[in-house]
Amino acid sequence: MKDVLALVGVFATLGVLWRLFTLIDPHWSSKDGHRCITVGQEASATGQSTGRWRDYRLAATEDGLVTGRRSQRAFGPDAVVYRVLSESIDARRKNKSTFCLERVGEETSLLVVRMPSSSRTAAVFRELLDDSRET
Repeated sequence: MKDVLALVGVFATLGVLWRLFTLIDPHWSSKDGHRCITVGQEASATGQSTGRWRDYRLAATEDGLVTGRRSQRAFGPDAVVYRVLSESIDARRKNKSTFCLERVGEETSLLVVRMPSSSRTAAVFRELLDDSRET
């Protein structure tokens, strides 16, 4: 009987740890908020997801655009350029903001990134969004 209870305890602990793991999104933001590492998901022009959530390195540039990519060399010559299209607050977790970034260039694809609402990068993205709405 003790073995069964120990096994149930192990599985319960693993279940709790798995739940905590799925709730935590990795996020890092620079002090000025212009660079960050966060999770993102590629989507088609219609909003249909085309991949799974992955880590992205993003940087807000001086001209109001966002550069980023998935690999370790974040801002090399093959970095993709985006502009901030919209923001939404996650209804289930109100402390998360989701930004939709539109790819600049020949392809019409989107990148959906999720970060804490209180992040310094979220504030910078909101400024970029307000600037793009004014022009």
